[in-house]
Amino acid sequence: VMMASQAVCKLALGVCADKNSKVSFLAACATGIIGVLLVWFGTGSTMVLYAGAAVYGFFFASCVVLVPILVRQLFGQREYPEIYSRVSMFVNIVGAIGAPFWALFGKNYPMLFTVAIVLLVVVLLLGIFCFGKMKGLQEQWTE
Repeated sequence: VMMASQAVCKLALGVCADKNSKVSFLAACATGIIGVLLVWFGTGSTMVLYAGAAVYGFFFASCVVLVPILVRQLFGQREYPEIYSRVSMFVNIVGAIGAPFWALFGKNYPMLFTVAIVLLVVVLLLGIFCFGKMKGLQEQWTE
């Protein structure tokens, strides 16, 4: 369900992010948090569990769609390939390190979901900070 939702949401998110990346980013973070909460507390209902997976799929799509759009918007065109390659490398390294990290919480679901929500809030706060610094970044990196 999450993967099907992600496939559909990639298109929708791409269209929305081209119009307003800040709103798209905020919506993606919100759906990530809501999706995790629905999956966490929806285990008593199959429909709520699937709904949570579908909602989380929107956030999952943002990892692929929003990162290049946000990098280009925050830093501009100049040296975009170099900046994006560094950001992309960081995202992939975190993904590689994350798999064994998540396995540590495999049987402790409250800890697993709590850490997921905390990390989503950290991403949200970092994104808000970056949007706040956007004008200075653009002046420094845009021709």
